[in-house]
Amino acid sequence: MAILAGFMMVALLGMVAFAIDLGYLANCQGELQRSADASALAACYQLIYQGTPGTPIDLSTNVAKVPTVASQYAGLNPVCNAAPALASADVVTGLMTDPTTKPGGTINTGANKNMFNAVQVTVNRTSGVNGQVPTFFGRILGSNGSNASATATAALISNFGGVTVPSTNGGTGNLMLLPFALDQQTWIALLAGDTKVTTDLWNYNSVGQVVAGSDGIREVNLFPQGTGSPGNRGTVDIGSPNNSTADIVRQILYGISPADLSYFRTRKSASTRPGTCT
Repeated sequence: MAILAGFMMVALLGMVAFAIDLGYLANCQGELQRSADASALAACYQLIYQGTPGTPIDLSTNVAKVPTVASQYAGLNPVCNAAPALASADVVTGLMTDPTTKPGGTINTGANKNMFNAVQVTVNRTSGVNGQVPTFFGRILGSNGSNASATATAALISNFGGVTVPSTNGGTGNLMLLPFALDQQTWIALLAGDTKVTTDLWNYNSVGQVVAGSDGIREVNLFPQGTGSPGNRGTVDIGSPNNSTADIVRQILYGISPADLSYFRTRKSASTRPGTCT
């Protein structure tokens, strides 16, 4: 029995080594991915960094700073209780033709730098970079560590050109959107249920008509509130520059038409560097 117990202890020790070391490796793999994600997003944002508000975006300077920003944010997200460093080959900056493609397309590093829109970051824990993920019990069996790495890609989405009617309408119906906007202060007061700004005087009856009476949902007044200005407050004419009363009434009664939305699809953005990273 003693001999059998001795052999079984060796087997059990191997199982313990496998479970603990594999769990630690999996945890470090998650930390590697977190570090790569944060680094890629921060470095991608650097491509459109403006600096002082109102100043032009300096693309050449921004592209040159990408590796520094990537390294900074990779280091702020430790892996195995140590801040990872990035090698020069771990940060790839270039042009991704269609960032919305799944999986994402390749990054063209030879494109015009003024068109760069993507950053790919790889964070490694290998014998050559940052050291392997260490093992504990595995050393008894001759394994001192394991290689691990994670890669993340962030890109600016710039290949969009406007808005369309949702596909649920078949692309032909009106978008049921009221052309009104509220100032931020009134909107916050509405969400907070501020009784000084909002009321609860109206509700819907069983046939969908607006009738007098409380329903627990606060309302705000879209008409002038002592400003001295005539007309409705916050009306927004969506579409063509025509802001006639008839045009506003049509949008209020029937929603935003495909013709209204097509106006935006024919316009080009004034900014060539949209500020959305994904």
